[in-house]
Amino acid sequence: MTGIDLSSFGLVGYIDDDVFSTLSDLYDINVSNNPELSGRLPTTIGLLSQLRYLDISYTGITGAIPSQIVSKAYTTILNSLLFIALSCQGDASFLERINMKESSLHGELPSQIGELSSLIYLDLRKSSISGSLPSELGRLTSLVFLDLGRTKLGKT
Repeated sequence: MTGIDLSSFGLVGYIDDDVFSTLSDLYDINVSNNPELSGRLPTTIGLLSQLRYLDISYTGITGAIPSQIVSKAYTTILNSLLFIALSCQGDASFLERINMKESSLHGELPSQIGELSSLIYLDLRKSSISGSLPSELGRLTSLVFLDLGRTKLGKT
């Protein structure tokens, strides 16, 4: 299996930590439009070395996002309020789409976002992302869609 689409599926609860350990070949994950899906994104999503598309929009997923999702090398979590828990072991430069609009994610957008050289779509609209806008966003030369509307970026 290379993709999973559970959008508008009526998911309730949280994503178990072990779910991604058996689905290591996934390219696409869509769990959008499941407002009762809650908890944090499991760090085992980092086992998905081929992940290209992640959509957790319109869910109740909360928490911070460790920087590993946007890091080419395995790194440590910058702090407990960082961006999302997607620890990606190895090269994440092929990630093309991130859709987290209207999610309950919080923390700062890590500077490592600039390392996602294949990113074409980034939607964080109506999330609780805060802090300053990293200048590294300017390195995303493939980016064609960016929506940071109604976030807390730039507000202190």
